[in-house]
Amino acid sequence: MDQPLDLCIKLNPPPAGASPETIASIELRCDQLGLQHDGDLLVDPLTTKEREQIRWYLAEYWEWPYEQFLERGKKIEGQEDRGIAS
Repeated sequence: MDQPLDLCIKLNPPPAGASPETIASIELRCDQLGLQHDGDLLVDPLTTKEREQIRWYLAEYWEWPYEQFLERGKKIEGQEDRGIAS
């Protein structure tokens, strides 16, 4: 097969009764191969605290990147580098 394959990824609303952490239901489809998969759930990987830290870092840190804010910003950067936010 010389042509690239297209993978269609569709995010649908979560099913009724899904947990509050569920963001969407995932549907995968490759028409060229006649393959389709659906039903897996996409769950929010962040806690409320992690989301707030990322929001602060992106929205406010750039204005005051020194003193105590520098320490907080470096801590958040270190967590993101390791794939951890807490």
